[in-house]
Amino acid sequence: TFTSASASRALWSSSALLSLIDVQDNLFGDLFLRERQLDLFHQLAPRLLVSQLSAQEIAASLWALVQCEYLVNPGIFDALARLLTKEETLRSANPRSLSQALHACTKMFFLEGPLQTSDDEYEDEFTQVAVPPYLLCVNDILDAFMKSDFDSINQRHLTKVIWSIGHLQGIRDDKLVEDLVKLSSRLIQHLLPLYVTREIAITTWGLGALGVSRQTKAAVANLVKHLISSEKLLDKCKPEEASQILFTMGKLGLRDKSAYDSLSGVIQRSVESASSQTITNTLWSYRKVGLTPPTRLLSSWSRDKLGLVIDESMS
Repeated sequence: TFTSASASRALWSSSALLSLIDVQDNLFGDLFLRERQLDLFHQLAPRLLVSQLSAQEIAASLWALVQCEYLVNPGIFDALARLLTKEETLRSANPRSLSQALHACTKMFFLEGPLQTSDDEYEDEFTQVAVPPYLLCVNDILDAFMKSDFDSINQRHLTKVIWSIGHLQGIRDDKLVEDLVKLSSRLIQHLLPLYVTREIAITTWGLGALGVSRQTKAAVANLVKHLISSEKLLDKCKPEEASQILFTMGKLGLRDKSAYDSLSGVIQRSVESASSQTITNTLWSYRKVGLTPPTRLLSSWSRDKLGLVIDESMS
């Protein structure tokens, strides 16, 4: 007989293993594995609620349910999120589990789609928005994360939390967000050498989504400086990541010409494969801070959006 703990381990393991299998070139294999995984979840997901789980097991279960896109019984996800916010469970949780749980809640929010209004025949400005129960747990989980031991939080934990809270406008508590920005500023300074390109792009976006403040500007400036000072990091930077960082810099009013030159260089080296949105966001950022964008980017945008050709030799 499966206990809640063994069910949690089985679901997490199956989701982790399936995420490692490259089935993109085999649609039949992908569908077969997905069906088998869903069968497993149908059988084991209800077992998650029959006995007590640790904070780590709850977070792993939340992650597995989202990874599998298990939406058949959303009440299980809601119940697990509520279990995690019990006082004694939160006290025993570590930053890894708390960040994983927040990330899972945000991913579930995306899977379910926009918040829906309650089913009422009178649709007016007073109609209440139906907030899923798991989202009502977010602020308690965030509060517990920020009370974690400073040295136990790494950049991966912080990246997940900032990304998650950045997407939950209207759900997050303003005072907690203010405290998160302060904590993030200190942690980023402390953990700066450990950040990789993807984490920098995600974190800068998240900080920009949390609002404009002295702390967010300082934290983003530190991350960008770390990125452009490392040839290794810049070589691994993708055009969409560079554009995302520049977009946040424009949003925050960070006018650093050397950073713009370095990051636009990343986009220009792959400009033919860069999306129109990537180039549009980059040009918007240049305009926002009052810098002149490279002619090559203007030429690419004009060609894709307007069907015009700019002679780059005229620049």
